[in-house]
Amino acid sequence: FLQRFQENMSSRSAVSGSRESSPMLAPLSAIASTVMRWTLLSTSIFLAMTIASVRSAPFKGIFAQVVHAEVILTIMNLVNVVILHVGGVDRIDNVTDLQPLPGLDILLDNQSGDVPLFIVLNSINLFSVWYLAVLSNGVAVATGGGMRTTAIVVSGLWLTGVLMFAATVAVAINL
Repeated sequence: FLQRFQENMSSRSAVSGSRESSPMLAPLSAIASTVMRWTLLSTSIFLAMTIASVRSAPFKGIFAQVVHAEVILTIMNLVNVVILHVGGVDRIDNVTDLQPLPGLDILLDNQSGDVPLFIVLNSINLFSVWYLAVLSNGVAVATGGGMRTTAIVVSGLWLTGVLMFAATVAVAINL
């Protein structure tokens, strides 16, 4: 009886311990995924710039530029939240309504008709152009590379990420 009681208590404490630690997991996983995204983008830019130019690009400088340029995307997300808050929750009818900041998606007649196309076109907006310009300029300065080469590398990697996300959504929709 005593052994079963101890096993029962240890399993209960394990469950309650996991409940108490779960509120900490969300912020930690958000931080970890953000740092992983920064590292992946920095590594991709580093490799592409190293291949594109004769000189070796400094990874720390590229990483610093990626982190600093992310402030622009944070500002974009804050503007989206403010627009959603001001507009009210009752105006959200479709998943595409969660991105109220206009991009090239304003060219679509039916924004909720083709969600992957909406994702690609909505990703091309003033904030993303600002982000790409700042990141390209920063990486060009950090690496000593040409502005044209850097802009092509950074924009190409950004577009690859957008297309991969749109493809993932397209696959998820068809499941």
